[in-house]
Amino acid sequence: MKASWLVAVIATLFATTGFASTQFEQGVVKKSAIPGEFILKFSTNQKVSSMSQFAASIGEPAIVFNSLALNNHARVIMSAKVGSGFSTHVLINSKKMGAFMWGKLSKHGKLLDMQPNYKYEGEFREGLQAPNDPDIGEQYFHTNMGNSQAWPLLNLQNKIIVAVTDDGIDLDHEDLKDSIYTNPNEIPGNGIDDDHNGYIDDVNGWDFASDDNDPRPTSGSHGTHVAGIIGASIDNGVGVAGTAAPIVELMPIRFYGGNFTSAMVAEAYRYAADNGAHIVSTSYNIDFFVGDKIFEEAIAYVYNKGLIHFNSAGNGYRPDPARKAFEELILVCSTNQDDAKSDFSNYGEGVEICAPGGDILSTLPDDGYGTMSGTSMATPNAAAAAAVLWSQHPKWTRDQVVAQLLGTADNVDSVNPNYIEQMGMGRVNTFRSIQEDLPAPAVKSIVESDQGAVTLVNGELRVKFTHRLDPKTVNQDKFILSGPSGSVKMKLAKPYKMGSDFVTLQVGSLSVGDYTLTVDSSIRDPFGQSLQGDKQVAFIIQQ
Repeated sequence: MKASWLVAVIATLFATTGFASTQFEQGVVKKSAIPGEFILKFSTNQKVSSMSQFAASIGEPAIVFNSLALNNHARVIMSAKVGSGFSTHVLINSKKMGAFMWGKLSKHGKLLDMQPNYKYEGEFREGLQAPNDPDIGEQYFHTNMGNSQAWPLLNLQNKIIVAVTDDGIDLDHEDLKDSIYTNPNEIPGNGIDDDHNGYIDDVNGWDFASDDNDPRPTSGSHGTHVAGIIGASIDNGVGVAGTAAPIVELMPIRFYGGNFTSAMVAEAYRYAADNGAHIVSTSYNIDFFVGDKIFEEAIAYVYNKGLIHFNSAGNGYRPDPARKAFEELILVCSTNQDDAKSDFSNYGEGVEICAPGGDILSTLPDDGYGTMSGTSMATPNAAAAAAVLWSQHPKWTRDQVVAQLLGTADNVDSVNPNYIEQMGMGRVNTFRSIQEDLPAPAVKSIVESDQGAVTLVNGELRVKFTHRLDPKTVNQDKFILSGPSGSVKMKLAKPYKMGSDFVTLQVGSLSVGDYTLTVDSSIRDPFGQSLQGDKQVAFIIQQ
């Protein structure tokens, strides 16, 4: 059955040249399949990083596969443990490798899935207002976020690496050069992959757009501006200060040079996860990646490695952006100096937190400074606050850092009466995050509820809690629903993750009547705190 399905897929891919050239518009983004390039997912018996290891893991002669790698016809882009086994993604160029070898790979018994390597073209950066004079506006966000209060209290012994996935960082900027990550296991300029991570001389990160070891921007200032918000040097007598300046190392990852490909983004995220990053900050439109399986597996890879991955919520001034589907991510919306939602910012379901993103003064290439606005600017502020918090608690897990950061955010509903509970947990507060103890979580409400009456959407019941929960305890699926006819059979609709706004239960269709949902006492937050208060929620299903 499996073999016939794969043969049918392969036949479809090659029966029409139109598949490779099909294009469609999603806003200002154009998606197309790169002719001849495919990403194949295999079951392997180990995690692999080279084609020779891959060959051994699927029982093929290594010498043949090594020749494919040397000629840039095939390479491993991602490999990870899945359940009791491993899965490995290989990017191949079927046009160059020849029909025989393509046939061996595409019909191999361990092939699980395949898709084209998609190319995405358009404008993805989400903060592109023209820089103003460097002296206009101050860095008000240090006051709003409590950064100025937090800095004197910091233990500076522990550095946190934040990977900035963007259009490049000016490594030589007077206000950034002392904050740039240096790979301790790579000898500069010797032309050797000293640390055997697959990248030669990756001393300061990697440029995946040009596939070289220089992640400086070739044009544009977006990434340099983002980097300065996180890590512009403090107390150095020049320019501005980054939120996490005292404790951060910026890992430059250039993954945008006018377009994306599925493989390029996956490799960039894997690089961050495999090379020491604690946090990834991405300020790009990713709505068009919904449905791209390679992208989905790449962010899952980062999540499963225990990193925090922040992404901008978007500048479309609309609710519930499509990227809400990626619950491995922490989506960030933007506020202005008065804590009001920025006019341009998306909001609503899927947004976890907000941060200052309007008129943000930061670094620009060539020792410049200027202001930009966008959720692109809010995202590095949130990522930097997480870095500050993690540096003070280096033994904390990702889940603990996320729960604490979100749970100590300032509620800004009073300033945003039209967006009540639409801006995540509130505006991030660095000072509170390192000073306060997180209260025990409690059941808050059932979503889609109006004075106790619930409207089911797709047969799902969504339960909201006051703070983030420990996914391990939630995903044991210990919820009980009782109704007019007694116990109701149900299950988790999807795994709960740290980017999940709700616990989603699949209950099917419910008859009219009164119901009670009971949350098991074993459910805890990432710090081990049990639920406080009533663990039962009553609701009504009406006709």
